[in-house]
Amino acid sequence: MIENFEHPWFLLLFLLVLPLLIWRRPKYFLRHSYLKAIIGAKKIAPTSFLKWIGWVLIVMAAVDYRVGYKESFKKLITHKYVLVNDGSGSMVGDDEKNGVGKKLTTLLKANDLFLKTLENLKRSDSSKDSVSMIVFSDDPFVVSYFVEDYDFIRHKMFQIDWRVRPPLNSGTEMNKAIWASVNLILKKNKESGGSFLSDEEFANLGARLKGSTGAFSLENSYSSSSKMPIIKEQISGSSIIAFTDGIFPITGDRNVMSVFKLLSLCRQMGIRFYLISVELIDVELLNYIKLTGGNGIIVSGFNQEKINNSYQEIINQQAGEYKIIDRHQKRSYAEWFAGTGFALLLIYIVIRNTISRSLTEI
Repeated sequence: MIENFEHPWFLLLFLLVLPLLIWRRPKYFLRHSYLKAIIGAKKIAPTSFLKWIGWVLIVMAAVDYRVGYKESFKKLITHKYVLVNDGSGSMVGDDEKNGVGKKLTTLLKANDLFLKTLENLKRSDSSKDSVSMIVFSDDPFVVSYFVEDYDFIRHKMFQIDWRVRPPLNSGTEMNKAIWASVNLILKKNKESGGSFLSDEEFANLGARLKGSTGAFSLENSYSSSSKMPIIKEQISGSSIIAFTDGIFPITGDRNVMSVFKLLSLCRQMGIRFYLISVELIDVELLNYIKLTGGNGIIVSGFNQEKINNSYQEIINQQAGEYKIIDRHQKRSYAEWFAGTGFALLLIYIVIRNTISRSLTEI
Protein backbone atom coordinates (compact mmCIF):
# COMPACT_ATOMS: atom_id res chain seq x y z
CA MET A 1 0.00 0.00 0.00
CA ILE A 2 2.72 2.47 0.95
CA GLU A 3 4.28 2.49 -2.50
CA ASN A 4 0.99 3.88 -3.84
CA PHE A 5 1.28 7.04 -1.76
CA GLU A 6 2.38 10.13 -3.63
CA HIS A 7 2.81 12.39 -0.58
CA PRO A 8 5.42 11.26 1.99
CA TRP A 9 4.48 13.84 4.63
CA PHE A 10 2.30 11.35 6.50
CA LEU A 11 5.44 9.22 7.09
CA LEU A 12 7.02 12.14 8.96
CA LEU A 13 3.96 12.28 11.20
CA PHE A 14 4.25 8.54 11.76
CA LEU A 15 7.90 8.89 12.79
CA LEU A 16 6.91 11.65 15.21
CA VAL A 17 3.90 9.85 16.70
CA LEU A 18 5.63 6.50 17.26
CA PRO A 19 8.38 7.82 19.62
CA LEU A 20 5.82 9.86 21.54
CA LEU A 21 3.70 6.75 22.07
CA ILE A 22 6.71 4.89 23.48
CA TRP A 23 8.52 7.58 25.47
CA ARG A 24 5.70 9.93 26.43
CA ARG A 25 6.15 11.83 29.71
CA PRO A 26 3.75 14.23 31.45
CA LYS A 27 4.57 17.89 30.86
CA TYR A 28 3.47 20.60 33.28
CA PHE A 29 2.90 24.32 32.85
CA LEU A 30 1.57 27.02 35.17
CA ARG A 31 -1.72 28.78 34.65
CA HIS A 32 -3.40 31.56 36.56
CA SER A 33 -5.50 30.21 39.41
CA TYR A 34 -8.66 31.92 38.14
CA LEU A 35 -8.51 30.23 34.71
CA LYS A 36 -10.46 27.05 34.17
CA ALA A 37 -8.51 23.89 33.54
CA ILE A 38 -9.71 23.53 29.99
CA ILE A 39 -6.67 21.67 28.75
CA GLY A 40 -6.08 19.24 31.58
CA ALA A 41 -6.32 15.80 30.12
CA LYS A 42 -8.02 14.36 33.19
CA LYS A 43 -10.77 17.00 33.00
CA ILE A 44 -11.48 16.81 29.25
CA ALA A 45 -13.07 13.52 28.23
CA PRO A 46 -13.38 14.42 24.52
CA THR A 47 -9.61 14.01 24.08
CA SER A 48 -10.17 10.26 23.82
CA PHE A 49 -12.40 11.03 20.84
CA LEU A 50 -9.31 12.24 18.96
CA LYS A 51 -7.56 8.97 19.64
CA TRP A 52 -10.36 6.77 18.31
CA ILE A 53 -10.97 8.91 15.23
CA GLY A 54 -7.23 8.82 14.52
CA TRP A 55 -7.10 5.01 14.73
CA VAL A 56 -10.24 4.65 12.57
CA LEU A 57 -8.67 6.82 9.85
CA ILE A 58 -5.44 4.80 9.97
CA VAL A 59 -7.44 1.58 9.58
CA MET A 60 -9.29 3.09 6.61
CA ALA A 61 -5.91 4.00 5.10
CA ALA A 62 -4.72 0.41 5.54
CA VAL A 63 -7.82 -0.85 3.71
CA ASP A 64 -6.91 1.54 0.85
CA TYR A 65 -10.48 2.21 -0.25
CA ARG A 66 -10.62 3.64 -3.77
CA VAL A 67 -13.28 5.91 -5.21
CA GLY A 68 -14.13 5.64 -8.91
CA TYR A 69 -14.32 8.74 -11.12
CA LYS A 70 -14.36 9.66 -14.80
CA GLU A 71 -11.53 11.64 -16.34
CA SER A 72 -12.02 13.37 -19.70
CA PHE A 73 -9.14 14.59 -21.84
CA LYS A 74 -8.42 15.59 -25.43
CA LYS A 75 -6.49 13.17 -27.62
CA LEU A 76 -5.05 14.33 -30.91
CA ILE A 77 -6.23 12.25 -33.84
CA THR A 78 -3.53 10.62 -35.96
CA HIS A 79 -4.85 10.37 -39.47
CA LYS A 80 -4.56 7.53 -41.95
CA TYR A 81 -4.47 8.83 -45.51
CA VAL A 82 -4.81 6.71 -48.64
CA LEU A 83 -3.48 8.60 -51.67
CA VAL A 84 -5.25 7.26 -54.77
CA ASN A 85 -3.68 8.37 -58.07
CA ASP A 86 -5.24 7.96 -61.48
CA GLY A 87 -2.94 6.04 -63.81
CA SER A 88 -5.34 5.69 -66.72
CA GLY A 89 -4.28 6.11 -70.34
CA SER A 90 -5.19 9.81 -70.45
CA MET A 91 -2.74 10.47 -67.60
CA VAL A 92 0.21 8.60 -69.08
CA GLY A 93 2.72 10.07 -71.52
CA ASP A 94 3.83 6.99 -73.46
CA ASP A 95 6.83 8.75 -74.99
CA GLU A 96 8.16 9.96 -71.63
CA LYS A 97 10.41 8.10 -69.19
CA ASN A 98 8.22 5.74 -67.12
CA GLY A 99 5.24 7.42 -68.79
CA VAL A 100 5.59 10.51 -66.59
CA GLY A 101 4.60 13.44 -68.75
CA LYS A 102 3.18 16.84 -67.80
CA LYS A 103 0.03 15.49 -66.12
CA LEU A 104 1.75 12.91 -63.92
CA THR A 105 4.57 15.33 -63.13
CA THR A 106 2.00 17.80 -61.79
CA LEU A 107 0.24 15.10 -59.76
CA LEU A 108 3.44 13.65 -58.30
CA LYS A 109 4.68 17.09 -57.28
CA ALA A 110 1.38 17.67 -55.47
CA ASN A 111 1.76 14.30 -53.71
CA ASP A 112 5.31 15.19 -52.74
CA LEU A 113 4.18 18.52 -51.28
CA PHE A 114 1.44 16.68 -49.37
CA LEU A 115 4.07 14.42 -47.77
CA LYS A 116 6.35 17.37 -46.98
CA THR A 117 3.47 19.15 -45.24
CA LEU A 118 2.82 16.10 -43.09
CA GLU A 119 6.53 15.95 -42.23
CA ASN A 120 6.38 19.52 -40.95
CA LEU A 121 3.38 18.92 -38.71
CA LYS A 122 4.46 18.97 -35.06
CA ARG A 123 2.27 17.47 -32.36
CA SER A 124 2.73 17.73 -28.62
CA ASP A 125 2.63 13.93 -28.32
CA SER A 126 5.12 13.45 -31.22
CA SER A 127 2.60 11.31 -33.13
CA LYS A 128 2.67 11.18 -36.93
CA ASP A 129 0.03 10.55 -39.57
CA SER A 130 0.40 7.39 -41.62
CA VAL A 131 0.07 7.32 -45.40
CA SER A 132 -0.45 4.62 -48.00
CA MET A 133 -0.65 4.91 -51.77
CA ILE A 134 -2.65 3.23 -54.54
CA VAL A 135 -2.46 3.81 -58.29
CA PHE A 136 -5.24 2.57 -60.51
CA SER A 137 -6.58 2.20 -64.00
CA ASP A 138 -8.56 -0.93 -64.87
CA ASP A 139 -7.27 -2.40 -61.61
CA PRO A 140 -5.74 -0.93 -58.45
CA PHE A 141 -2.09 -1.45 -57.54
CA VAL A 142 -0.77 -0.92 -54.00
CA VAL A 143 2.38 1.20 -54.11
CA SER A 144 2.78 1.30 -50.32
CA TYR A 145 0.90 0.10 -47.28
CA PHE A 146 0.49 2.48 -44.34
CA VAL A 147 3.81 3.88 -43.15
CA GLU A 148 5.03 6.91 -41.25
CA ASP A 149 8.23 7.00 -43.29
CA TYR A 150 7.26 9.51 -45.97
CA ASP A 151 10.59 9.13 -47.77
CA PHE A 152 9.72 5.49 -48.38
CA ILE A 153 6.48 6.42 -50.18
CA ARG A 154 8.23 9.25 -52.02
CA HIS A 155 10.89 6.84 -53.30
CA LYS A 156 8.32 4.24 -54.35
CA MET A 157 6.03 6.62 -56.23
CA PHE A 158 8.88 8.05 -58.32
CA GLN A 159 9.90 4.52 -59.37
CA ILE A 160 6.54 3.56 -60.95
CA ASP A 161 6.45 2.77 -64.65
CA TRP A 162 2.99 4.09 -65.52
CA ARG A 163 3.08 2.58 -69.03
CA VAL A 164 2.71 -1.01 -67.80
CA ARG A 165 -0.55 -2.76 -68.70
CA PRO A 166 -2.17 -4.06 -66.58
CA PRO A 167 -2.87 -2.53 -64.08
CA LEU A 168 -2.20 0.96 -65.52
CA ASN A 169 -2.45 2.93 -68.75
CA SER A 170 -6.01 1.89 -69.56
CA GLY A 171 -9.52 2.72 -68.18
CA THR A 172 -10.70 4.53 -65.02
CA GLU A 173 -12.21 2.03 -62.57
CA MET A 174 -12.69 4.27 -59.55
CA ASN A 175 -14.93 1.73 -57.79
CA LYS A 176 -12.09 -0.79 -57.60
CA ALA A 177 -9.71 1.88 -56.26
CA ILE A 178 -12.13 2.86 -53.47
CA TRP A 179 -12.69 -0.78 -52.48
CA ALA A 180 -8.92 -1.39 -52.42
CA SER A 181 -8.53 1.70 -50.21
CA VAL A 182 -11.15 0.45 -47.74
CA ASN A 183 -9.33 -2.88 -47.65
CA LEU A 184 -6.06 -1.07 -46.86
CA ILE A 185 -7.65 0.82 -43.97
CA LEU A 186 -9.16 -2.30 -42.45
CA LYS A 187 -5.92 -4.23 -42.98
CA LYS A 188 -4.09 -1.48 -41.07
CA ASN A 189 -6.62 -1.91 -38.27
CA LYS A 190 -6.01 -5.66 -38.21
CA GLU A 191 -2.23 -5.25 -38.05
CA SER A 192 -2.67 -2.81 -35.16
CA GLY A 193 -4.48 -5.47 -33.16
CA GLY A 194 -7.93 -3.95 -33.64
CA SER A 195 -11.20 -5.59 -34.60
CA PHE A 196 -11.38 -6.77 -38.19
CA LEU A 197 -13.49 -8.71 -40.64
CA SER A 198 -12.81 -12.30 -41.62
CA ASP A 199 -12.17 -13.23 -45.27
CA GLU A 200 -15.73 -14.54 -45.50
CA GLU A 201 -17.15 -11.32 -44.09
CA PHE A 202 -15.07 -9.31 -46.57
CA ALA A 203 -16.39 -11.42 -49.44
CA ASN A 204 -20.00 -11.02 -48.27
CA LEU A 205 -19.53 -7.27 -47.90
CA GLY A 206 -18.01 -6.99 -51.39
CA ALA A 207 -20.94 -8.88 -52.88
CA ARG A 208 -23.42 -6.51 -51.24
CA LEU A 209 -21.65 -3.49 -52.74
CA LYS A 210 -22.57 -4.60 -56.24
CA GLY A 211 -25.77 -3.50 -57.94
CA SER A 212 -27.28 -0.55 -59.75
CA THR A 213 -29.00 1.13 -56.80
CA GLY A 214 -27.29 3.36 -54.25
CA ALA A 215 -29.12 2.00 -51.19
CA PHE A 216 -26.77 0.29 -48.78
CA SER A 217 -26.74 -0.37 -45.04
CA LEU A 218 -24.27 -2.27 -42.93
CA GLU A 219 -27.01 -3.38 -40.57
CA ASN A 220 -29.28 -5.13 -43.06
CA SER A 221 -28.65 -8.88 -43.04
CA TYR A 222 -24.99 -8.40 -42.25
CA SER A 223 -23.55 -10.96 -39.85
CA SER A 224 -20.76 -8.76 -38.55
CA SER A 225 -22.72 -5.50 -38.08
CA SER A 226 -22.05 -5.71 -34.34
CA LYS A 227 -18.32 -5.27 -35.05
CA MET A 228 -18.75 -2.08 -37.01
CA PRO A 229 -19.18 0.40 -34.14
CA ILE A 230 -15.91 -0.90 -32.64
CA ILE A 231 -14.09 -0.86 -35.98
CA LYS A 232 -15.41 2.62 -36.73
CA GLU A 233 -13.91 3.91 -33.48
CA GLN A 234 -10.59 2.21 -34.16
CA ILE A 235 -10.19 3.57 -37.72
CA SER A 236 -11.29 7.13 -36.89
CA GLY A 237 -9.23 9.69 -38.78
CA SER A 238 -9.11 7.62 -41.98
CA SER A 239 -9.39 9.42 -45.32
CA ILE A 240 -9.23 8.45 -48.98
CA ILE A 241 -7.90 11.17 -51.31
CA ALA A 242 -8.46 10.30 -54.96
CA PHE A 243 -7.26 12.23 -58.00
CA THR A 244 -8.62 11.66 -61.50
CA ASP A 245 -8.69 13.45 -64.84
CA GLY A 246 -11.54 11.41 -66.29
CA ILE A 247 -15.18 10.45 -66.06
CA PHE A 248 -15.93 7.11 -64.45
CA PRO A 249 -19.08 5.00 -63.97
CA ILE A 250 -20.77 5.65 -60.62
CA THR A 251 -23.43 2.95 -60.68
CA GLY A 252 -22.78 -0.76 -60.69
CA ASP A 253 -24.47 -3.97 -61.72
CA ARG A 254 -24.58 -7.50 -60.40
CA ASN A 255 -20.89 -7.94 -61.25
CA VAL A 256 -19.62 -4.41 -60.60
CA MET A 257 -19.46 -2.48 -57.31
CA SER A 258 -21.42 0.75 -57.19
CA VAL A 259 -19.47 3.91 -56.32
CA PHE A 260 -22.60 5.15 -54.55
CA LYS A 261 -22.66 2.05 -52.33
CA LEU A 262 -18.93 2.31 -51.68
CA LEU A 263 -19.34 5.91 -50.56
CA SER A 264 -22.28 4.87 -48.35
CA LEU A 265 -19.97 2.28 -46.80
CA CYS A 266 -17.32 4.97 -46.20
CA ARG A 267 -19.92 7.22 -44.58
CA GLN A 268 -21.14 4.49 -42.24
CA MET A 269 -17.58 3.50 -41.29
CA GLY A 270 -16.42 7.08 -40.72
CA ILE A 271 -13.98 7.12 -43.67
CA ARG A 272 -13.82 10.52 -45.34
CA PHE A 273 -13.59 10.57 -49.12
CA TYR A 274 -12.07 13.40 -51.13
CA LEU A 275 -12.17 13.58 -54.91
CA ILE A 276 -9.88 15.98 -56.76
CA SER A 277 -11.02 16.08 -60.37
CA VAL A 278 -10.15 18.07 -63.45
CA GLU A 279 -13.64 17.27 -64.78
CA LEU A 280 -17.02 18.38 -63.46
CA ILE A 281 -18.35 16.14 -60.69
CA ASP A 282 -21.88 14.77 -60.98
CA VAL A 283 -24.18 16.56 -58.50
CA GLU A 284 -25.52 13.32 -57.02
CA LEU A 285 -21.98 11.96 -56.67
CA LEU A 286 -20.89 15.19 -54.97
CA ASN A 287 -23.71 14.82 -52.43
CA TYR A 288 -22.59 11.28 -51.60
CA ILE A 289 -19.00 12.48 -51.22
CA LYS A 290 -19.97 15.25 -48.82
CA LEU A 291 -21.98 12.81 -46.70
CA THR A 292 -18.71 11.02 -45.89
CA GLY A 293 -17.35 14.24 -44.37
CA GLY A 294 -15.06 14.79 -47.34
CA ASN A 295 -15.44 16.99 -50.39
CA GLY A 296 -15.33 17.10 -54.16
CA ILE A 297 -12.76 19.57 -55.46
CA ILE A 298 -12.76 20.63 -59.10
CA VAL A 299 -9.58 22.04 -60.61
CA SER A 300 -9.51 23.43 -64.13
CA GLY A 301 -6.73 21.85 -66.14
CA PHE A 302 -3.48 20.72 -64.59
CA ASN A 303 -2.60 23.95 -62.86
CA GLN A 304 0.14 23.03 -60.38
CA GLU A 305 -0.79 25.67 -57.82
CA LYS A 306 -4.48 24.75 -57.80
CA ILE A 307 -3.78 21.05 -57.40
CA ASN A 308 -1.23 21.74 -54.65
CA ASN A 309 -3.78 23.90 -52.83
CA SER A 310 -6.39 21.16 -53.10
CA TYR A 311 -4.18 18.75 -51.17
CA GLN A 312 -3.21 21.49 -48.72
CA GLU A 313 -6.85 22.27 -47.94
CA ILE A 314 -7.41 18.68 -46.86
CA ILE A 315 -4.47 18.71 -44.43
CA ASN A 316 -5.45 22.12 -43.05
CA GLN A 317 -8.99 20.90 -42.49
CA GLN A 318 -7.85 17.90 -40.47
CA ALA A 319 -4.76 19.22 -38.69
CA GLY A 320 -5.33 19.72 -34.98
CA GLU A 321 -8.39 17.48 -34.81
CA TYR A 322 -8.91 15.74 -31.51
CA LYS A 323 -11.45 13.54 -29.79
CA ILE A 324 -12.67 13.54 -26.21
CA ILE A 325 -11.64 10.45 -24.29
CA ASP A 326 -13.54 9.46 -21.15
CA ARG A 327 -11.33 7.29 -18.98
CA HIS A 328 -12.65 5.61 -15.84
CA GLN A 329 -10.15 5.70 -13.00
CA LYS A 330 -10.02 4.94 -9.29
CA ARG A 331 -8.45 7.31 -6.82
CA SER A 332 -7.02 6.27 -3.45
CA TYR A 333 -7.47 8.50 -0.42
CA ALA A 334 -5.36 6.29 1.85
CA GLU A 335 -2.59 8.86 2.19
CA TRP A 336 -5.05 11.52 3.37
CA PHE A 337 -6.67 9.13 5.85
CA ALA A 338 -3.24 8.10 7.17
CA GLY A 339 -1.96 11.66 7.42
CA THR A 340 -5.09 12.94 9.19
CA GLY A 341 -5.14 9.92 11.50
CA PHE A 342 -1.54 10.39 12.60
CA ALA A 343 -2.10 14.13 13.03
CA LEU A 344 -5.06 13.48 15.38
CA LEU A 345 -3.01 10.95 17.35
CA LEU A 346 -0.23 13.50 17.68
CA ILE A 347 -2.67 16.11 19.01
CA TYR A 348 -4.11 13.54 21.39
CA ILE A 349 -0.68 12.60 22.77
CA VAL A 350 0.30 16.23 23.27
CA ILE A 351 -2.94 17.05 25.10
CA ARG A 352 -2.95 13.85 27.10
CA ASN A 353 0.56 14.41 28.38
CA THR A 354 0.19 18.11 29.10
CA ILE A 355 -1.13 18.92 32.59
CA SER A 356 -1.85 22.45 33.70
CA ARG A 357 -1.63 23.51 37.36
CA SER A 358 -2.15 26.76 39.21
CA LEU A 359 0.22 28.13 41.79
CA THR A 360 -2.12 26.92 44.55
CA GLU A 361 -1.86 23.35 43.21
CA ILE A 362 1.94 23.20 43.30
